[in-house]
Amino acid sequence: MNDLNLEKILADKENLERILDNLMEGIIAHDAKRRIQFFNRAAELITGYPREEVLGRDCHSAFGAPFCGDRCSFCDGPPDAWQDLDYPLNIKAKNGETRRIEMRVTGMRDKSGTFAGVIAAILVVTDLSELQIELGRVTGLAGIVGQQHKMLRSCEQIRG
Repeated sequence: MNDLNLEKILADKENLERILDNLMEGIIAHDAKRRIQFFNRAAELITGYPREEVLGRDCHSAFGAPFCGDRCSFCDGPPDAWQDLDYPLNIKAKNGETRRIEMRVTGMRDKSGTFAGVIAAILVVTDLSELQIELGRVTGLAGIVGQQHKMLRSCEQIRG
């Protein structure tokens, strides 16, 4: 396959969606008015929400609260300036289960340079966090809690 054929495949929206649906990371894209425009298969698995339930909806109403918690850059409308964000976050899946995720949010601009929305990549790290606690690799909050099992469990509850 030559480069021109690959460019045609990537330019086609259906093909691009098929590619994004095969990623292990959840991909959520919303416009400057917080309406969800894309939600891949991994995002469905991570959040428990089917894409049909969230597409076209305001991200705050779709998930019952700001998905990104108190770090939402859109609570007061679209931001004037954008800086890419990368942070851990606890979310509640549709079934009520708490999941620890890593989220990277990147601002998107149209061809004229106008801010058009964001794309967020999410990855579940719940199991990794629990494994680190079990292995004693987490030594507490700011390094002040030692290796005692009860103290590590308390630390996990605080992280929440």
